[in-house]
Amino acid sequence: PIIFKNLVHQEQQIDPVSADIKDIEEIFKYMNLGDDDGLRCLMTIYVCGVLLPDVPRPVLAVHGQQGSAKSTLLRVIKKLLDPSVVELLTYPKSSVELIQQLSHHYLVFFDNISEIKESLSDDLCRACTGQAYTKRRLYTDDDDVIYHYKRAVAVNGINLVAQKPDLLDRSLIYELQPITKEQRMDESDFWSRFEEEKPKILGAIFTVLSKAMAVKDTVILEKKPRLADFAIWGCAIAEALDYGKDKFLNAYEANINKQNVEALNASPVAQLVIAFMEEQGRWKGPAKKLLDAFDKIADVHGLKKEVPKSVNWLWRRIKEVKANLNTVGIDAYHDNSVRPRHIVLTNSKYEDLLGEEEEE
Repeated sequence: PIIFKNLVHQEQQIDPVSADIKDIEEIFKYMNLGDDDGLRCLMTIYVCGVLLPDVPRPVLAVHGQQGSAKSTLLRVIKKLLDPSVVELLTYPKSSVELIQQLSHHYLVFFDNISEIKESLSDDLCRACTGQAYTKRRLYTDDDDVIYHYKRAVAVNGINLVAQKPDLLDRSLIYELQPITKEQRMDESDFWSRFEEEKPKILGAIFTVLSKAMAVKDTVILEKKPRLADFAIWGCAIAEALDYGKDKFLNAYEANINKQNVEALNASPVAQLVIAFMEEQGRWKGPAKKLLDAFDKIADVHGLKKEVPKSVNWLWRRIKEVKANLNTVGIDAYHDNSVRPRHIVLTNSKYEDLLGEEEEE
């Protein structure tokens, strides 16, 4: 098997030097993360975890105002772990272009994105967990070119560009604050200092990983979150860093809560379901009746144009955010005992009303 590819954009990696595990925290001098221990813990574990080639890694989703050093954060990680002449990429217009970029970079970092098309969002999900893609070899009738990849992906933008629930579900979300004039450094001075400390930081990362490999098999999680392999390795890395796995799991849980909030805010149908169930414990009826109810309340919430146009699309949109609605106590399911089958919505906030139903 081919272990290494030498591509024209790649730059030479520096030689790491032996370092104490705490030297990894020197990286925070070059990242605008503030003083939040949870965010720093997640970032440390992410930077170590992306070097695990067979483990699905979360998508690093960075957003913030102009001047919050979003691009700089990604460039620091890229320079440290996967040095390249092309540090940050422009988001492609097609899946074929995206697949080529994924096959040519280990860290695939996209800069200044305003939106992600639905189809390309699905491709990023597959890139995170691993996928094979095939196409016909040029100038042949039947030969295949096969791309197989599992990549560490990051995106940044002024707004959070990860919008679909399944992409958010695989993301580590970071919102950066603008850098003050007092904090800002000359770029040449900034990168000169970083280059000096790179060998020590990289050596600390390798030291942490070697310690994590020794304890990984002892990690037992009773409840496994999405990207369970990453969570297990995250616990091992946290133990190697002397953070303790609970610190990582608490930070990871806080990120999952953030994912749910963003998924609900990004889904007009989720907002309509929450508004509709605000003061009732249970509703049951055909999709057409629910669609009519949404039409009536959509104007109040400024969502008239976002109401699905057909009953089939209504259930599809509810199903996309069903898991996220569960986090705010709302459940949605089909009652197949009647025809046409009915949608059932329940709100656990009103448990004493769950026996009441509204039917057509």
